[in-house]
Amino acid sequence: MRTVLRWQVKPGQEETFVKVWTQATKVVRERVRGARGGMLPRSRRDAAEFVAASRWDSFDEWLAFM
Repeated sequence: MRTVLRWQVKPGQEETFVKVWTQATKVVRERVRGARGGMLPRSRRDAAEFVAASRWDSFDEWLAFM
């Protein structure tokens, strides 16, 4: 299963957002059943816009996490 989330970050906070997202994703992947990691592409049109895609073993495991 995949999830897709979109964020509009305050200008100037992009690098902080990337660091925090990366750390949080690592912790979730290590500790949450069914979490398989994700990726965080950045918009080519707007440097403050990100779209994350994460992988999960199942909808139920993602739902339990949420």
